[in-house]
Amino acid sequence: MNNMANDEGLVDEFEKLENQKKEIEEKETELKKKIIELARKNNVEVLFGSNKKCSVKEYEKIIFP
Repeated sequence: MNNMANDEGLVDEFEKLENQKKEIEEKETELKKKIIELARKNNVEVLFGSNKKCSVKEYEKIIFP
């Protein structure tokens, strides 16, 4: 008995989306770093884009074991 079936490209499509998601998340992380650097460089807490603003606030994070 064969428990495998043709996926009609669904598995490949899913893999493609997973890869795109990873690339987007990496790009998002890099952009966040650049936004923080720019805010620090200009000593501001808000950066403005064409249609959106971004608040950048520094805070201490306490982690308990």
